[in-house]
Amino acid sequence: MLDDALFAYKRADYETAYIRLSALALQDIADAQYYLATLYDDGRGIEVNAAMAAYWYRRAARLGHVNAQYNIGVAHANGDGVKKNMVDAVRWWRVAAVSGSINAQFNLGIMYLKGEGIRRDAKEAVHWWNKAAQQGDPAAQYNLGALYANGQGVSQNVNKALDWWTRAAEQGFEQAIVALRDFHSLKFK
Repeated sequence: MLDDALFAYKRADYETAYIRLSALALQDIADAQYYLATLYDDGRGIEVNAAMAAYWYRRAARLGHVNAQYNIGVAHANGDGVKKNMVDAVRWWRVAAVSGSINAQFNLGIMYLKGEGIRRDAKEAVHWWNKAAQQGDPAAQYNLGALYANGQGVSQNVNKALDWWTRAAEQGFEQAIVALRDFHSLKFK
């Protein structure tokens, strides 16, 4: 039945998807809960309802659904359907990051660098951005390069900075392209 619900979802028959996903979500099927949450989140076939989206993301997250774990973290970070709480956002992103979510790994890097919802720790920012960068995330690659360029959380290493910026630039990440151009223009002046 989940396949039927997801087939309706993918062909944009959200009314049918909603009916089928609702029934399955009540049976604690994490994928159904996650997709039901996205219907509420985006207002597909139903009215946008951030509180219901957060409710279903949380239920799916507790069942181990990685995308739901990331999304409930986002809900807490933004106060979408739940009280804004950066500690809870970080907690859910950590769970998702450990399971391999690139977006959660990237966000944890930001939180550690800023000290938002968690103690400030540039070494931990490096750790999480490195995980996302190794999976090909160009923003994490750029940020990791900046940390190496500035010696923040790691020993300063221009070669590693250039390597990470090059990887990000090869994916068209504009900030990395600018960083490389600026570095080379300074080097040859």
